[in-house]
Amino acid sequence: MIDDEDDRLKIAGTFGDAIDELVAAHTSGRTHEPPITARIGATLEALFNGHQRGGYKIRIITADITASGGKSLEKRMGSDLYLMFEVEDGHGQTTSKGVFVQAKKAGNSRGLVKQCQRMNVISKKGSVVWTYTSAGVRCERAVDAENKLGITFDSHRFFDRVLKCEIGDRRRVPAGHFGDRAALTDMLETIGARDGVGIQLRKVKP
Repeated sequence: MIDDEDDRLKIAGTFGDAIDELVAAHTSGRTHEPPITARIGATLEALFNGHQRGGYKIRIITADITASGGKSLEKRMGSDLYLMFEVEDGHGQTTSKGVFVQAKKAGNSRGLVKQCQRMNVISKKGSVVWTYTSAGVRCERAVDAENKLGITFDSHRFFDRVLKCEIGDRRRVPAGHFGDRAALTDMLETIGARDGVGIQLRKVKP
């Protein structure tokens, strides 16, 4: 998606730092996973929508489904958060991909293996686990979590790997153009996730 390492790391660090700061501030208290997850999209949108990092213009949209929504409670895929990335390079070529996130607070692994199994049936490359810790987010591919391999990485590395095309599924993106919140909401209903964030990165021409 983004070949230039300097640009990619700058963007990854920007998003990673913001999420780590948010998670660290709430994990030490009694806040459970869903409220923390719900704040992630709003935080990214407030901090970076319309801004520029690493030579790319950032656009962010969010969507959520209320707890009363029948489909949202089925958790068919076992995911809590859906992330959609769209990157347009300097030649106007666009690449889109989806990432499914199962969120847990540190010390709470109840049901994690089964949740990862359900996500991996749909997309092994696009499914990850985020563990909320007092230091921020600890990440792990769902396929590794299912097999209890203990291979983790930080939030900076997560975004770097997504933008490097090591994580994410190009088949799992909403229908329609970026910015279509209804399409993003439809995706949430399809997978049973409650919160969704769309991140668009458009290369700024010199």
